[in-house]
Amino acid sequence: MKKQNNKTTPDYSDAKGFIETLNSPKRLTDVQNWKEELESKFNVDHFLRYLAINNTIANWDSYGVLKHNYYLVNKKNRFHWVPYDLNLSMQLQGGLNNSRFALGFEMKEITSAWPLIRYIIDQPDYYARYKMYVKEFATNVYIPLKIEAKIDKYYALIKPFVNGTEPEQPFHTHLSSPANFENSIASMKAFIRTRTVTVGEFIK
Repeated sequence: MKKQNNKTTPDYSDAKGFIETLNSPKRLTDVQNWKEELESKFNVDHFLRYLAINNTIANWDSYGVLKHNYYLVNKKNRFHWVPYDLNLSMQLQGGLNNSRFALGFEMKEITSAWPLIRYIIDQPDYYARYKMYVKEFATNVYIPLKIEAKIDKYYALIKPFVNGTEPEQPFHTHLSSPANFENSIASMKAFIRTRTVTVGEFIK
C-alpha cells in the first residue's frame, strides 16, 4: 500500500488498523464484534455494491484478479473503496495470452490471498446483500435495450473521428483496421445480452 497524501509525514496508522481488523481472528471467534469493528473502519456496504457491479459487467483487470486499479480513501476515519482504470470492463478474459479471467459471480476462485473479498463474502449476510445488489443492478441499470441505445448514441458521435470524415491516422491509433471499430459495437451488444442471461441464472 502506497500513501498518496501526507507524503512529508506519512502516517499509516489508519491503514494498519484497518488491515489488523480485517485479519483479526475475531472473524472466526466473535463474528459480530469483528463485523462491527470492520464496518467502523471500512465502508463494507459500498464495497459490496462495487463487487456486484464489477462482477456483473465483468473486468479481468480489477482487484481480485490483479492487485491494482483501486484507491482506499479515508473519509472521516473510515476507508472507502474507489476503483479506477475500468477500460477493460465487459471482457471475461484478457491479458498476456488471455491468461486472466474475470471473477465469477460466486467468487469461488477467491482464496485467502485476497482477504478483503474472501473474508467479507464468507459472511452469509454480506454475501446475501452482495447478491441482492447484483439483482438490483441487473434489474434497474443493466438493461440491454437501454445500454444498446447509449452505445448507438456514442457510436454515432465518435464514428466520424474513427472511420469517417476525420479518421484516426496511421501510427496514432490502436485500431488494427476500420472493421475493428465496427465489429466492436456488435461484440459489446452480444456480450451484454449474453451476460444478462448469466446474471439471471445467478440471481434466480
